[in-house]
Amino acid sequence: MYNKIKLIVALVLAISLAACGGGGSSSTNPFEKYVGTYTGCNNHQESTTIISTTSSNQAFVSTRTDIFENSDCTGANVGTHTYSSPVTVTYLAAENPPVSGVGSTVQNLTIDIINILLPVVSQSLTGSGVNGLCVNYTGGSYCYSTPPTLAVSSQGGFYMVGNLLYSLTYVNGVYQTDSVVLTKTS
Repeated sequence: MYNKIKLIVALVLAISLAACGGGGSSSTNPFEKYVGTYTGCNNHQESTTIISTTSSNQAFVSTRTDIFENSDCTGANVGTHTYSSPVTVTYLAAENPPVSGVGSTVQNLTIDIINILLPVVSQSLTGSGVNGLCVNYTGGSYCYSTPPTLAVSSQGGFYMVGNLLYSLTYVNGVYQTDSVVLTKTS
């Protein structure tokens, strides 16, 4: 279940930035530069994330994942997954730690360090391919875990180059790339 929570957080966060590069902001809310709607396709799953600011150092991140018949997110939509509540992201600092997965070697990059809070949520899974907690498509399926019964908090980071957004997870002293998503203007 921990891996599923990590995946949920990674997907939510992976799509939640829209600035050119992580690190710092002159705005009163460091997430103001990230407000918008973002999409990305990865192996049958098209994620749409909406990020909006809340308080001076927080943002809400909500997601919807549509599962398609074809791996390039085309063809019939066979399932849609949503959560009942958004993830709350709190800005901690801009730092220059070791980062793995951006380029071919570990390198120090200026990233936004964040705290991620996944509240207790319910999930909705609908569509013609739904079978229990799984969505079937030709040649495979994607399955969801039951959401946690307690709120889950973790530390992560964001980094962006051009239109490529990197969501980072902190593991053994290094921030590691969880995913890369193309941004969409909203």
